[in-house]
Formats: sequence, C-alpha cells, structure tokens
Amino acid sequence: MGVTVLQWCAGGQLEPWFRAGVTHLADDRWTMAHGHDFVECLWVDDGHLDHDCDGRTTRLEVGDLVFVTDRQWHRFRGPASFTTCSLPLASALRLRQQYGWHHQPWPWDDAGLRVSLTAGRLAQAREWARVVPHRGQQETDAHWFFLGLLRLLRSPEEDAQLPWPQWLRRAVDALDDPVLLQLGVPALVRLCGRDKAHVSRVVRRVAGITPTELVNGLRLEQAARALRFSRHSILDIALDCGFVNQTHFHRLFRLRFGTTPLRFRQRRW
Repeated sequence: MGVTVLQWCAGGQLEPWFRAGVTHLADDRWTMAHGHDFVECLWVDDGHLDHDCDGRTTRLEVGDLVFVTDRQWHRFRGPASFTTCSLPLASALRLRQQYGWHHQPWPWDDAGLRVSLTAGRLAQAREWARVVPHRGQQETDAHWFFLGLLRLLRSPEEDAQLPWPQWLRRAVDALDDPVLLQLGVPALVRLCGRDKAHVSRVVRRVAGITPTELVNGLRLEQAARALRFSRHSILDIALDCGFVNQTHFHRLFRLRFGTTPLRFRQRRW
C-alpha cells in the first residue's frame, strides 16, 4: 500500500502555526493512506470512524480523541464527520519544553493514545478549533489551543488515583458546558445528585475550597479563554460566565491571573 507524506510547508511557503478542519466521509470506503511531517490530533463529531493507524484498525465513536505522531501513517473509513487539528513538529517540541507536561505521558509519545471526551469537553474542543484559526497566525495561539486541549485529558488510571468521588468528578466535567456553568453552585449540586450540605463537605475535604470557589475557578478559566479567543466585550464575557457583579468579577480575575481582564486580553502571548 502506497503512503503519501503530507508536508506542513509545501513549496517553502510560509504557513500558519495551526490548522483545523472538519472532514465528512459519506461512505465506507477507505481514504488514501498518508503520513505527515507534523503532529496531529482528531476527534469524531458524528457517526463512527474506522481509523487504521500503522496497520491497526480501531472503531472511534463520537467524542473519541486520538493523537497521531509524525512517525505514523493512517487512513479513515466512515460514515462519519471528524475534526483534525495539526501543529508543526518543531512547535510541538517547543510546547513540551516551554510548558512541560509531567503529570501524564506526552500524547505524541504514546502511539495510538485514545481518550473519550465528555459532551461538555467535546463542545469546548470544537469551539476552540473554530475560533483559534481566526485569531491570527501566532505560535502562542496554537500553543494555547493545545494546552487547553491537553488539560481536558485524564486517563482512567489518573481518575482512580484522585481523591474525588466519581459523582463529583462527573458533575465538574459536566460544568464544561457554559450554560450549566452559568447557573453556578445550584447546577453543581443538582449534577452531583446529593444535598447541598453534603456536596459542600466533600468539596471542602477533597479540594480544600468551597463549592462557590470551585465554580468561580471554572468560570474564571472560561472567561480567560473567551478574552483570548473571542471578540466579545468584557462585560458580555463576565455575564456569559455567570458574573453579574462586574466589580466582583474584576477582583477575582486579578487575584487569579495577576492582572485585569483588559490587560490580560491585550497581553502579547
């Protein structure tokens, strides 16, 4: 079987630091096998995808995310829709060196690494892949995307080692949905399926903070991403994240990130 090798900079032309695209496969015929001189990840948006990587075929369902190195070849068979996100190899190496990634294996060292994203995390990944290509062509934008994506990963082994009960982890994962996060602590309690006092005791025990502080931390992370990747006003971002009191939002944001929302947005990354 012939394998085509895709190159990041075909013909020596200056190319962007980040690429993302959605592919639609309408039938069950295999695509052409290919490799590439860059690293890549992909996740399934709809349908089911047969992924043949280095001669090993796996069935990927909606939300399944896999990483492919520059040393592998692969091909696909649908019917399915899937998103691919790519990064130059040298930039991926700088990403690892600059930011470090020590609490779990580097995904592009792990041939065939596969994880399943929750519905909320899948929606977040889709949104990042949609907005990042429109943010300019800076390497830091690409790094921001992949750092955010890598933070969504958590292996079953790591889950088992966490002191958090499973029902609380599932609830926090569900708060990746911006609509639920906007609802705050009541949504967290409802997702936990326990009474408020019990949720509060467990959160304090395993995280050392209150449920309100937990939710506010998630909201501030969402606000920071929106400031970096959207053109919405600071007021709209604060409201979308559930902060009705603007003074409170600015105070918490400064405590968390050491600067104001405006200066955070203006920072050269």
